Amino acid sequence: MKVKRLLAPSLLAAVLGIEPVAASSTSSIIYVDKAHSKMGMVAQSDDPDSQQVVPGVSPVFLAKLSTITESAAPPDKKLADIDSLVRSYGWPATPPAIAQVVAAARIKILAQKTKPADLVVGEIPCDHLTIDFNSKQQWYPGGTPFGIPFEQWTVSSFNALKARIAACGNPDSQGLINYLAYSVGQPMAEREAGSARTKELLNELAGIVRDQKNPAQRLAAIDDFLRRLNWAAPPEVEQEIERARAVAQVEQRAAESAQFQGTRQQEEANTKIDDAALQEAQEVTIFRQFSTRYYVASYCAEHDAFFTAEEVERLRAELQRTFSTMHLSQQQKDVVWNHIQATAPAQLAGVTDEDCAAEKRSYALTWPQVFAPTDPAENPF
Repeated sequence: MKVKRLLAPSLLAAVLGIEPVAASSTSSIIYVDKAHSKMGMVAQSDDPDSQQVVPGVSPVFLAKLSTITESAAPPDKKLADIDSLVRSYGWPATPPAIAQVVAAARIKILAQKTKPADLVVGEIPCDHLTIDFNSKQQWYPGGTPFGIPFEQWTVSSFNALKARIAACGNPDSQGLINYLAYSVGQPMAEREAGSARTKELLNELAGIVRDQKNPAQRLAAIDDFLRRLNWAAPPEVEQEIERARAVAQVEQRAAESAQFQGTRQQEEANTKIDDAALQEAQEVTIFRQFSTRYYVASYCAEHDAFFTAEEVERLRAELQRTFSTMHLSQQQKDVVWNHIQATAPAQLAGVTDEDCAAEKRSYALTWPQVFAPTDPAENPF
């Protein structure tokens, strides 16, 4: 019995790694040499009467190819299965249309296997490397130029693309190289350099936080760090500077408060003034603030967002040591904790992975010992 049906656009999209809305217009995604499409039609069709979604390629072949591409097998196994599928048809030479869809599937699998995209670039068909085909590519965040996620492109992989274009030797190769070098290569190099600079600055800031134990000295070192940057830093660095300053300011106020409190207690002891209520209010505030932060970390860990259960347990032990020095009763602590449980879930409903990542960076600055490696590596030097 002959099966006559169209391959669903979503399945075609999965095979080619393109957006669903564009799957119905495959001529803009895959170049097909019309001179070969007719002579290869019968050889490439499992069912000559079936309506073909891609010219020269039957839905049956595409379905088999999609099954392999979307399977849970390792990338190397998928690539081997695709080669076996093509050989099973016994063609003297792989028909052009088949080569196109197979190349697209291989690019998608290789993109899963190799990051950055250097090795995938070598699989791009030469007839894709034209100015006309490039005009349809998505060179922006979230896009997949030449089937490779934009975020995986680096200066190295872009240079590999230029080498691939030159090797293919299409008539417009040099024009395409010049265009891409200006419109894509230069911004990509600037982005990569900016990312490296941001990482360097974050490492320097982390060193300041780690080495300057005294909060006043730490604030001075952070201000000096900012002055060297002419009071302008990349947004990510600026955000971490604000967090580090906030932590240092809290610690400084706490130290000043402790010093003031010591003087005040002496004065109150001399005048028989009981400061128990003031101390209790301060401890309740501290307990609430740190318990809330613990609740956020626990919430992120439960949702597998940047915190692990082990880190949360170590954080709990650290806070337990801090709370053990307080004079609060268990009943007072329970009242505060129950209030946190009642109000925090609604406030955390919109928390994202990025929020959890930002919280963890903040915690790591405050309690670096909590997030240190459980089994530190031996010094190799």
